[in-house]
Amino acid sequence: DALSIALVHEVLVRDHAVIVLGGGLSGAGAALLDPLRRALADRLLLREVPELRLARLGALAGRAGAARIAWELAAAGPDRCQV
Repeated sequence: DALSIALVHEVLVRDHAVIVLGGGLSGAGAALLDPLRRALADRLLLREVPELRLARLGALAGRAGAARIAWELAAAGPDRCQV
């Protein structure tokens, strides 16, 4: 329930067409996506429910994203490495 509420707020603020779930959540598969789709449909009355997908990298998605950001910051040089 908390995840659907958080995603509804995200959709209302940023108007996502697709939401990709990764990390440990991706292992739940349809057991997560099916009820989540229904919960979003119940809460997003005046908007289309965004497509929900599971990250192809599964549980490694978070690490891969962090590594990519680190790589891009390193390539940008020391002046751009302010977090």
